[in-house]
Amino acid sequence: MKIDFVKTIIAVAISCLIAYGFYSICKVDELRWLLTIVSGVVMIITFVFTLGVKPKAERTSVMFTTMSSIFFIVFCAMNLIFAFLNFSKPLFIILNGVVLLIYALIANSMLKCKE
Repeated sequence: MKIDFVKTIIAVAISCLIAYGFYSICKVDELRWLLTIVSGVVMIITFVFTLGVKPKAERTSVMFTTMSSIFFIVFCAMNLIFAFLNFSKPLFIILNGVVLLIYALIANSMLKCKE
């Protein structure tokens, strides 16, 4: 696995700016920080693996990047919906956690496969 540090820093910065955008959109004060932190973490993880990390095998690299970008879009859409709603904390944490764990399971399976 190869890490490009410049692209990784850019991915982290973009994810943080999107998380701040969710902070700005959310009108419920008690949910703002939870939304910002959780959405920032999950988007950083998926976007870093989209831009900054490349597996060695070419075919695996394309599939891994595509899968990571799909999950990044899913997290953006899901957390954008939560930003407009007055949501329950357990539902938000469980939903983000389950989707992140599904992402980790698929990513782990893809990285173990050989071309």
